[in-house]
Amino acid sequence: MNKNGLTKITERINIKTIGILLFATLMILTFFSKTIYNHNLPVVVATTPLNGTLEKTETVKGIAEWADTVEVYADTGGYVEEIFAEEGDAVKKGQALARLSLTDEKRSANREKEFELEQLEADIRNAEEDCSKLKTLYQEGAIAEKEYREKERNLQSLYTKREKLRLNYQDTLDSSSLMIYAPEDSILSEISIDKGQKVGDGELIAVCGLSLQYEINCSVSLDNNFVMEGDFCALENTSHSLDGIVTEVTPGEEGKMVSVLIQSEDVKAGETFDVKFEKESSESFILVPNGALNMDSDGYFLYQVKQRKGMLGKEFFVEKMNVYIGDNDAKNTVISDGITFFEPIVLISDKEIKEGDIVILDNEGDFFAE
Repeated sequence: MNKNGLTKITERINIKTIGILLFATLMILTFFSKTIYNHNLPVVVATTPLNGTLEKTETVKGIAEWADTVEVYADTGGYVEEIFAEEGDAVKKGQALARLSLTDEKRSANREKEFELEQLEADIRNAEEDCSKLKTLYQEGAIAEKEYREKERNLQSLYTKREKLRLNYQDTLDSSSLMIYAPEDSILSEISIDKGQKVGDGELIAVCGLSLQYEINCSVSLDNNFVMEGDFCALENTSHSLDGIVTEVTPGEEGKMVSVLIQSEDVKAGETFDVKFEKESSESFILVPNGALNMDSDGYFLYQVKQRKGMLGKEFFVEKMNVYIGDNDAKNTVISDGITFFEPIVLISDKEIKEGDIVILDNEGDFFAE
């Protein structure tokens, strides 16, 4: 082979080598360009709307109190000499709860009434003797009937006065008048007196719970629209787990007051419970996660993820989709209008996005096949 032939072969090899190098360089530049380009794009995680039901729930605190109680008062004031029962005791009807002794004022008043009663008894005895004598004289015809009848009426008047005085008289020797008794079979839920304390007429002595039913009053949020009378709820603390029934829902300024009735032999008044209200909607809706919803001056909207061919291959971008919303629970919101077909929507984005932005779809395989 001559010299010119070798030169031509060498030139062809160099051109081929240069071509390969240029292609490799182009591929490397394309790779790095795409890598740099993608590095600046928002990364999003998508989800799809679904058909489902709302599951509303709210948990609050409440304290168990007796649903039915009776209050025990002192008929007569005095000093508390002895207390026979403790809070939480089961007591029988007529069982002694406490004993009082009369105050000095009451003793003095009773002594005055006792003296008045003694004087009246003496007047009655004298009147009876006089009436008996007049009756004999009247029967013998010595006096007129009118005189005898008038004396008899006076005696009857003294009898009436004595009965009234006896009713108002507090006999210091009759200890039963100073005893406090349980009015019904019950649980002693509160004792309002201490030994040695002075109590007045009509002062509260104790409160008794009449049954094994307890009432729990608790406050739920004002926007809670699912708790209703007749609903069941779950109650729990470290010692008990039981169900209750909602008996009343009353709106207030800062929340709704809910009354719950429970029945238990083990619960005690004053126990604190976690009260959980929950309810599932009776019909299905189009739902989206609460975190997927956005809002601007035009209202609520979602970012829909779409795919297209770009300069560097396939790419994903977002489109704004205006929607109308309905009810919601802790996880999802009802879409009442705006969604006609289920395509992926943005749930999470690591950067702020807007209409038309190109994004990286982190969970691409969940929606778009290769």
